[in-house]
Amino acid sequence: QRISTYILELGICMHSVLIGLDLSVTTGGSFKTLLVAICFHQFCEGLALGSRLSDPAHHHGKSYKRAFLGAALSAGAFMLITPLGMVIGIGVRYSYEPNSPSSLLSMGVLDALSAGILLYTGMVNLLAEEFGTLEFRGYRLRKKIACFAFCFLGAGVMALIGKWA
Repeated sequence: QRISTYILELGICMHSVLIGLDLSVTTGGSFKTLLVAICFHQFCEGLALGSRLSDPAHHHGKSYKRAFLGAALSAGAFMLITPLGMVIGIGVRYSYEPNSPSSLLSMGVLDALSAGILLYTGMVNLLAEEFGTLEFRGYRLRKKIACFAFCFLGAGVMALIGKWA
């Protein structure tokens, strides 16, 4: 349980650095669109991470003070990591050539790595854990269909935001 939360946070933090970097080197009219998309996207990622950090199973065997400190450090890292990416982007803004082969290759590799981590944790740790519980299995068919429909709707909205940005 704890390892899956740390893997989720690693993927979110890597992804957040990259989108902070991307936001700080974006100019023109696409900046506003990207900013709105990133704010919504970060909100959803924060909810996912917060739900994992607040899960009592995540704090099994720890004192209340130690569990709170660990959750606060994780939340603080999430809160500061996108601005860190923005600081890096501002630092390299004038030397960064977004269409150079080395920039495209490095951004592609880092995007693929963070996307893979996020997909893995989303599918294996978050969805399997939520939809595999005894409570979920006890739901009526109509409620199960609604849960899956809203899950796919959320994925579709996030994909639309990703396409739009």
